[in-house]
Amino acid sequence: DSRDNRTNSSRRFAAIYSRIRNACLTIDDSLLCSNFLNLKSLNSILNEMDGELKIKHLNIIPDDPMIFNGDLKINAIGFKFDSLILKEFAGIDLLNNSFEALEKTFYLIYISEMQLHFFINGSLLNESDCIIENFNKPNFTSPFVYFKSVLLESIHQSNKICPFAFYNATQSTSFMIQKQNDTKSRLMFIDVDGEKHRPSFTELYMIDSELVLDSMLINRYMFSNLKSIQYESIKFINIDTETFLNFNQLKMFRFNRIDFTELMLNSQLLELLSSINRNVANLSTLSD
Repeated sequence: DSRDNRTNSSRRFAAIYSRIRNACLTIDDSLLCSNFLNLKSLNSILNEMDGELKIKHLNIIPDDPMIFNGDLKINAIGFKFDSLILKEFAGIDLLNNSFEALEKTFYLIYISEMQLHFFINGSLLNESDCIIENFNKPNFTSPFVYFKSVLLESIHQSNKICPFAFYNATQSTSFMIQKQNDTKSRLMFIDVDGEKHRPSFTELYMIDSELVLDSMLINRYMFSNLKSIQYESIKFINIDTETFLNFNQLKMFRFNRIDFTELMLNSQLLELLSSINRNVANLSTLSD
């Protein structure tokens, strides 16, 4: 029995060692990390990697859903990269986050195939917690302030997103929504009050999605600085024609890969565009 126990223990140790050793794989200009025990073990692996490693994208996919938090220290990673891709996480911790004391700004954070739950030191951020007083504090720095662009893809959302998660993201210019085709779990933001420290998104891209276009998606706190919107391969399920009222900086709509005839027959969309026509300097449509 003791020999069998030692054998089983050795096998388990070998399996764990192999799993850690093979956690990350370089593919073209990306580093894919998916076979790791937890973020602390991944942190150790990344810290030991060659500082001269040349990649553009760090792609992290856990075997089991976990909270993306400060157990992974981005500022301790020796090699450089431009984009962070997070897939199949359980959510993101806003306070205990991976970007503490970081001095650089990344090009993109790409969040995919997960529910966009936010946490504060491990506790789920509920809708009742989404008040400015919980974010306007010296010790709070949103992880999104370190990214110029945010891309959400195939987000399976059961609750409304708190816009204050993007508090003071003044480096951010582009917000992208892609492959959102389940209208039963659609992206919706909580309607909040707050004039200061809004994110500075000036460009909104909606791609390959079925959308309900209303103020729960086009949130006034999130997108008050919008100057342009691009729709590509979009199907509108419903449109609130007053969605863009008081978006006074909005100057351009662009429609790509949308049937022009169908577009012109959408009375809700036409009414929406007419209602904001005085602000829009450029309305263009590309069918190809």
